[in-house]
Amino acid sequence: MKRKRKKTFNEYKFNIIEPLSATGSRCIRIYAELPKEKMNNIYSNDMDQKAVEYININIEKNNVDNNVFKVFNLDAAQLMYHNQKFFDVIDLDPYGTAIPFIDSCINCSKNGALLYYYLKLIKFIWIWYINIILIFLESL
Repeated sequence: MKRKRKKTFNEYKFNIIEPLSATGSRCIRIYAELPKEKMNNIYSNDMDQKAVEYININIEKNNVDNNVFKVFNLDAAQLMYHNQKFFDVIDLDPYGTAIPFIDSCINCSKNGALLYYYLKLIKFIWIWYINIILIFLESL
């Protein structure tokens, strides 16, 4: 049986999703900065209809190619579940915890995919962690 040859990096095209897009600004920035020959699909999604309207306005203002850039008005987990093993990059920026989306992120990611999760509380956590260490050191 003949094995299928893997694509090299130069031949590879990426499928990217931002399931909680709001205005779509990060997806549009990815579109603007990534070479066009490296993009297969960029999915921008938000459950709020008004947010989807803003995404479409931003697409028009930034001259984005509609063949590459796709906009959805669905539940984020539902969209990811319907695209199993499809995405190379998942850009997740939830307002709160990411726990409700972790399973669907894993489900929609290809082997070796990048899950980018923006943690808003990182500064608070580091300050808390450093204070705990200082308290411990003072007690010695």
